[in-house]
Amino acid sequence: MEKKKIRSKSFSEEAEINKNFCATCHLTSGEGIPTPSLLSIEYNPPSEKRIATIKEVKYGLKGNINVKYDSPMPPMSLKDEEVKKCVELLFYA
Repeated sequence: MEKKKIRSKSFSEEAEINKNFCATCHLTSGEGIPTPSLLSIEYNPPSEKRIATIKEVKYGLKGNINVKYDSPMPPMSLKDEEVKKCVELLFYA
């Protein structure tokens, strides 16, 4: 499924958040070697998936998350608005 593009938006703030918080593990490209790739996220998902993604970014992940990488994702120290921008980048950039 293709990403739904928001053409009037540059995503520069979102990219900065990605660089400062996500790229350490998932790389700026999103490939995430050896951590899970962000490129395989199902785009334009139902609202339940967006809510789950927001919780994952805000609170982290641990336990069986159906990926081959065995370490937990720590919670990010992001404000709510930063979490929103991070998720926008994942789903729309």
